[in-house]
Amino acid sequence: MERHTERISVKVAAASLILIHIGLAVGSLVQKSQVVGERPDLFPLGRLTTVLLSAILAYGVFRWSWRLFGNRGSLLTLTLYAFSPTVLAHGRLMTLDLPVAGALLGTAALGRWWWRRGPGKRWAVMAVIAAAGCLAGLLYLRQGGDVQTLWFMNGKLSQTRPGFFYLYCFLVKTPLPLFVLWAMAGWVWWSSKHSVRTAWNATAALWWGVIGYLLLIHLIDGSLGHRALLPVYPLLFILAGAAAHLRKAGLGVLLIVMGLFVGQSLRAWPAPLTFFNRAAGGPHSGYQHLVGDNLDWGQDLPALKQWLDRHAYKKTPQQYLAYFGKEDPGTYGLLMPTLLFGSSVLKPLDVLEFSGGTYFISATVLQGAIGSGRGVWTTDLEKQLASETQPRRLNELRMARLCAHLRHRPPDELIGNSLLVYYLSDEQVKYALTGRLPSDGRGD
Repeated sequence: MERHTERISVKVAAASLILIHIGLAVGSLVQKSQVVGERPDLFPLGRLTTVLLSAILAYGVFRWSWRLFGNRGSLLTLTLYAFSPTVLAHGRLMTLDLPVAGALLGTAALGRWWWRRGPGKRWAVMAVIAAAGCLAGLLYLRQGGDVQTLWFMNGKLSQTRPGFFYLYCFLVKTPLPLFVLWAMAGWVWWSSKHSVRTAWNATAALWWGVIGYLLLIHLIDGSLGHRALLPVYPLLFILAGAAAHLRKAGLGVLLIVMGLFVGQSLRAWPAPLTFFNRAAGGPHSGYQHLVGDNLDWGQDLPALKQWLDRHAYKKTPQQYLAYFGKEDPGTYGLLMPTLLFGSSVLKPLDVLEFSGGTYFISATVLQGAIGSGRGVWTTDLEKQLASETQPRRLNELRMARLCAHLRHRPPDELIGNSLLVYYLSDEQVKYALTGRLPSDGRGD
């Protein structure tokens, strides 16, 4: 009777966590802004479909963890999934990120079933997992956007993806308490009565899925950022479930770590895409580490409109917007002079006259990762600026030169952690556009 009651309690707790996860994710359906990777013709039905798929995937990781680690382990795993900033950020958008995560989990589950058929079948298991994982990974990682950007990592720009790019993403975008939980789970396996062989047999399919996929993303020259790692997180959450079997002395520490994990994740809401852990300086420092789909994906036009409404007393005679995204700012009543990067919605026909005022600049634009003046500001770009006559390219080059100066100072304010606000005087703007050649000291 007690066991039956416990099972009911676990199922109720699991259902509650899944509903909380859906509630956190479904908030994006109310906000109508679209990110660069989404198709407007499928909005918002596509997002609703992704949220439902995320709920199904949540149940899948719960069931797998329950088979391995019982009631406590499964609830721990489900909590990690439900409040993960990475899952919440991409588990609500119309992209292939979550479907591929489900495909990898399903492939690993098939491998687990086959692995248990006996030693004679295990090489076949590896082949099946590798083949299915490679197929899904190739289709997913090879997808490229119609926007050409440079790679940006820790203050450096590069034409090609840095060798340790995904490791860096993982280290700065994963909540620190999660690393502690993985260490606890490893200690449980190490100190338990089970042999290493037993532990390997129980979790082999998970490890093969994680290792195989990580090797794949390092070998393929794709264009995705941190979201390329999303498929391995559910598998890692399952492995973390072992931490629930710590002895009584460690359970208190476990509860504290879980509380810190949930707290840090909720602090990033309602902008989980901009989450960066404390070691990286938190979300407010994210623009110094990564840009593009890791932080700034064109999601903050509604936040800009709300900020302007709340800060009307700060309104300056002139305002400018340099926006990386695909939507028309005019949809939100943002009628200021605008440079759009990554979209053909608005193409200025006239040369913009930059003067003193308030500048709202997307992090991707500020770091020089996109546009006609992308990269480190050089004498070659200076020559292009002097001879350019095409209005759009001239506007982008002038904005790039301005940003090369602004990178040396912190923003005056942040909007949604992806739009940086600068209050500039006429003298500051004139110097940035015509004064001493800016020097970044960054790699290209």
